[in-house]
Amino acid sequence: MPLKGSRLLEIGCATGELLALAHSRGALTMGVEISEYAAQVAKERYGLEVRVGDLEHLDIPAESFDIILALEVIEHVLSPRAFLKEIALFLAPGGLVVLSTPNYACGRQLKEEWLGFRTSFEHLYFFTPEVLVHMAGSEGLDLLYWATAGSGKAAPLQTRKKMKAWLQKIPGGVVLGQMVKLFKDLTAKDPWVKFGQGHRLLAFFKSRGQGNDLVFDNP
Repeated sequence: MPLKGSRLLEIGCATGELLALAHSRGALTMGVEISEYAAQVAKERYGLEVRVGDLEHLDIPAESFDIILALEVIEHVLSPRAFLKEIALFLAPGGLVVLSTPNYACGRQLKEEWLGFRTSFEHLYFFTPEVLVHMAGSEGLDLLYWATAGSGKAAPLQTRKKMKAWLQKIPGGVVLGQMVKLFKDLTAKDPWVKFGQGHRLLAFFKSRGQGNDLVFDNP
């Protein structure tokens, strides 16, 4: 499943920078954004299709998207489980979900800076990798890959080689690799960190079924 021609939805697309990057690489994109102002900027600046509102109240048919992105969103919603259920509903069989959220497990790394990390009044929930994977799995989304960013060191070369080899073998590996590259393009100075050290968690999931019976641990 190449990125070009894939139906891609970004939930919480803000002013559309990442969505525009995916669109420029051939994805058929749609954004959802609760801020009317940000949605208007995305439309005017990049010519994107962006709907104003939250996922629950939008009139979108089931199985409409091959890729769904929700970056730094799930910690803000009233019900993360209901949010994941909606994502699973709109995801096509074999589709890919990309989530990111602050990593609650990074307290061991942040130490004395941990208090400041916890004082965001906009964050209703905190997630560790284990909690996010378990919750997504209960809604039919199986883990493919996860990593963390910031507050640590870049993954060793051997780990990156293993990841590249696995991406060539797993279902959806081509588009997964392309999505990783998209994030690296936008976060070139923010290396993705393995083994749960970083303060930001990035996780890739795939809808269960249609030959998707492979669940990979962190390479």
